[in-house]
Amino acid sequence: MKKPVIAIIGGGFCGTMTAVNLFRQATVPVEIKMINAEYPLANGVAYSAHTLKYLLNVPAENMGAFADKPLDFANWLIENNFYKPEEREILSKTFQPRKLYGLYLKNVWQQALKTKPGYVDVSVINSTAENIDATEDVYTITLNNADAIKADVIVLATGNAAPQQLVVSKKPLDDYKNYFANPWNEACVSDVKHLKNILIIGNGLTMIDTVLGIRENSFSGTIHTISPNGFSLIPHRHVGTKYTLLQSEIENVKNLHQLRRIVYRHIIKVRNFGLSPELVTDALRATTVKIWQQFTNEEKKTFLRELSYQWNVVRHRTPHHIYDYLLKLREEKKFLPYTGKMKNCFEDEDGKIHVIFANKKTGEDQHLIVDRIINCTGPDSKLQQSDNILVRNLATKGFIVADIFNLGIKTGNNNYSIVDAHGKNHPGVFTLGSNLKGKLWESVAVPELRVQAEETSRQILSFINHKQSIAVS
Repeated sequence: MKKPVIAIIGGGFCGTMTAVNLFRQATVPVEIKMINAEYPLANGVAYSAHTLKYLLNVPAENMGAFADKPLDFANWLIENNFYKPEEREILSKTFQPRKLYGLYLKNVWQQALKTKPGYVDVSVINSTAENIDATEDVYTITLNNADAIKADVIVLATGNAAPQQLVVSKKPLDDYKNYFANPWNEACVSDVKHLKNILIIGNGLTMIDTVLGIRENSFSGTIHTISPNGFSLIPHRHVGTKYTLLQSEIENVKNLHQLRRIVYRHIIKVRNFGLSPELVTDALRATTVKIWQQFTNEEKKTFLRELSYQWNVVRHRTPHHIYDYLLKLREEKKFLPYTGKMKNCFEDEDGKIHVIFANKKTGEDQHLIVDRIINCTGPDSKLQQSDNILVRNLATKGFIVADIFNLGIKTGNNNYSIVDAHGKNHPGVFTLGSNLKGKLWESVAVPELRVQAEETSRQILSFINHKQSIAVS
């Protein structure tokens, strides 16, 4: 019998760890084809950082690539002499460079290749997948620089999308030569020493990385930032502190009203202890997906409308020393965050960009003249506008559709296989990572993604076993 072919599109954390888990779980012969381009395999955009300044936002003690080995990354750091054994306890509470984590993931991949069973074949294809066509039980993947691939199973591990295109007064900012649409492109923080003013659109974690990259490259001017909610990031204040007092209550939560009541009560409790409320959010981490899936669609919509911004502020925090550094820059007037919305802009003959924005705090329009604009508004979840040509093409023809909240890709009720525009489930096409945000809500950090990678591999092998049993009978 021909070996089933599993094509994994995307070589970042999700794609790589799905393959690694297939190595560990497969009990039948399979052939895995990794389709990856642009970023190094096992790293993706997240862990291909061009500087050690970009840090993880999860402590080292919980960054192991395997769900059953959360300390694996911290142990690897010690085993490879980045830290001494006696430094293990403090190391576990630190936020390590993403570039270093990329080296760890490469090691995980290399070790997995060495120990995989002989009946599992794997190859890496350096190409970009552009389209998928379904014919009966076989899928054909069109590549940009190689022959098409036929596969029995496909995994869409496409990762986070680039920020949405910015349009001001009906004119795309892409038209400006000093506008940078991709904050992960090293060019956006390069050649800045001679510049005086840089504007970043967005005030989230990506903005912080961009600020660090700019400053590392000897920029001494002023960094301006604009977003509708202003600068509201908070630091990790209580690393290693665990709050367990709500566990018994949270297990029985059935609806959003109950969750709100319990969470607010415990926030008051931790504040009475002189601690900050993010401890309560962290305590929800293990059960967030379960709670989200128990909510009705109306409750989910209410959460997204009324609570998601607050949730994201508390959940996605920055290391304390980085937060302090930003405050220092702010005191020195080198970092000026604004609350507002762009209204107009134009580029003069010298290449400087004039920006007019509505300043929410002053109630007046404000005029900035900057040398560069960098887009840090966060991933664009609109599938048909995706910078990923495969996602864009599949969405355009209805092979994939957005979930009802437009947060990711629609999948089956009980698994990660996609559902097309006609409501047809494709049991051999799976997705994970940020594409499952509408289904799982928490779907961006390693503690959740490593669980998804294991579950995706189980679902794939179950599908293959079922398909083979039908063929035999």
